[in-house]
Amino acid sequence: MFHRRGYIRMLAAVALLSLALETGAKEVKVLSFSFEMPDSWSVEGSGGDTLFSTGATEAYAPPFVLAAGCVPTAEKDCSGFKRPDPSKELQSGCSDAIDTRIPRADRIVETRWVCSPVTVGSTRVTIGTSMFEVDGAILVVTYGASEQDLSVSAFLDTISGSMKARV
Repeated sequence: MFHRRGYIRMLAAVALLSLALETGAKEVKVLSFSFEMPDSWSVEGSGGDTLFSTGATEAYAPPFVLAAGCVPTAEKDCSGFKRPDPSKELQSGCSDAIDTRIPRADRIVETRWVCSPVTVGSTRVTIGTSMFEVDGAILVVTYGASEQDLSVSAFLDTISGSMKARV
């Protein structure tokens, strides 16, 4: 049976997705990694070892991206940049996450996990993380989205598609 409400929601989702993908993009950098973020988003920390970016109009609201990178040296160990311990998922606020390794044509290895949605205040939020590794260098990109934002998988696919590493 055809459900008009479901059809209207699907059309709205497709319209939001196409708007999100049609906006311009700007290149941002975290250490030796670079990727694209929507032009309309504010970005803090590009070029350093951490980055915060948001498309939200309210403080502390989704959508947002947190990125942190590490390039190992004799003085710096990057072992802290890894997927959270699954046995402690509830402590970190991420449950039911399943690792997915994303095949890439370049040397970069991507591992992705998406947490089950949680309700913060009155907003349902989903968090997803992609960890990019190449020659010991690591970049962890975490995206938080509400139900009105571009889905976690679609957003992380976009980041992954524009990812470059100069290591």
